[in-house]
Amino acid sequence: MDLVISVPDCRVGEGLQFTWDDGFEIELEVGSTEVVRRANRAGLASLARHLLTLAQQDVHGGSHLHLTADQEIESQIDLVLERVEWAPCSMPSQKHGMDAEAHAPGWSASSVLGRGVSCT
Repeated sequence: MDLVISVPDCRVGEGLQFTWDDGFEIELEVGSTEVVRRANRAGLASLARHLLTLAQQDVHGGSHLHLTADQEIESQIDLVLERVEWAPCSMPSQKHGMDAEAHAPGWSASSVLGRGVSCT
């Protein structure tokens, strides 16, 4: 089965359009060592659409969607999905002085940047 997700076009000067599938349910749970996001099918499709909206070519860094606790999501805290523009050598782990492998096993700058790519 294919799932087709229509993404509203980014139109300069009109702002981003975020739409929700009927019946969406999203829950966010924050623990001491992990964040768990649970959602039904409509919630997952809606989140996918929101992320794809932010990923469009003409969307600028800093553009974001604010999901408010106990409104759009069941949670004690809000969730913000934000578009950022990182240079290849300023991945989040490097940007914050963290070792990526220690915080996300299996993830490393080389796996994201690609083999043979170096930062200078």
